[in-house]
Amino acid sequence: KLSRHAASRSMIYLDRFLATATTTTTINNSINNNASNNNERAKQCLINPREYQLAAMTTLYISIKLHEPLALDASLMAEISHGCYTTFEILQMEKIILQSLQWNMNGPTSQEYVTLYLGLLDPRFYGYDLVT
Repeated sequence: KLSRHAASRSMIYLDRFLATATTTTTINNSINNNASNNNERAKQCLINPREYQLAAMTTLYISIKLHEPLALDASLMAEISHGCYTTFEILQMEKIILQSLQWNMNGPTSQEYVTLYLGLLDPRFYGYDLVT
């Protein structure tokens, strides 16, 4: 059974990847060219439903690899897609997403940050018990 944490992380990764469709970097030509190609792929995901679904499946694949104890192969994701995507397409999209997000995959979510922050405060100041 897939945990809610992995599923929510998957959506965060997808959201962050799609947000790269509107950003550009100007560090140097090789990085800028690579970022531009990834940027174009993210734009395609906003236009093309097939590309969007591939990105969504790939972010789920990445999230499972990072946050679930089970091992999952890209070929299984290709099989789950009922032939819509090949293993190569999933692995290629994984590389694009990881490069677009600059491999920043394990930062805290907003919920994790707020929970951690509230845990540091004295409960008298916010009147909420974190145990409940």
